[in-house]
Amino acid sequence: DRRLRAARTRGIRTRRPAGFTPEALARDVIRAVEEHGVKNPWILVGHSMGGRVAMRVAAIAAESDRPLLAACIVEDMDAIPRTYGNIEESRPFDRSFASWSEARDALVARGYDLPRVESWRGVRVRHLVDGTWWSDINPEAQNLARDRILGSNDGDVAWQTLSRYEDTLPFGVSLWVAGDRGTACDWDGPGGILDLKRRLPRASIVKFENADHSIHNTARPEFVRELVSIINAASRKNA
Repeated sequence: DRRLRAARTRGIRTRRPAGFTPEALARDVIRAVEEHGVKNPWILVGHSMGGRVAMRVAAIAAESDRPLLAACIVEDMDAIPRTYGNIEESRPFDRSFASWSEARDALVARGYDLPRVESWRGVRVRHLVDGTWWSDINPEAQNLARDRILGSNDGDVAWQTLSRYEDTLPFGVSLWVAGDRGTACDWDGPGGILDLKRRLPRASIVKFENADHSIHNTARPEFVRELVSIINAASRKNA
């Protein structure tokens, strides 16, 4: 079920916000992969906030007695806690709408830019067979992500776990960074890309000079080429 997969991978289950933690999201990712019949070990790519979750999955895999990961790729994310303005108090958001205009207006009212919302039509805000519209976008998930994931130090804590297993990690770790104009990463300072490399020397860094934050969209050929290289290397290792 596509909606269930979205709930797991985007952290949309907000009725119990106390359970919205990096650890819970990471274990949801592992469970979702296994429930879809993917054999261990597998390759994980985590973009943006998903990069933080990927760090936690990698930390879990490092301490696991079974091989979970063949490789972990963190796409344009460092481990520096983000600081946001006032995060809205929790307000219910019904993601089912009678029309596209209702869905659009509700999302704009929650702070999303109109052009961005318009780009989601038929993709992330979908027209269902019963005539209603369903929003994969949940403002409550965004607020929780900022508060519990991006604003936390869990990426740094997870990376510290990885560094303890430097000599025995059974999988590779890669940091993929967008170009200077589009990246969400800092290179310097505690939790920056260079600090992460210092703490886990075996981690590789790939900079996509012409990419914006979503490397998989803005430098797709280079992204695919690097990913295929990692897939091939993992396949040879686990053959």
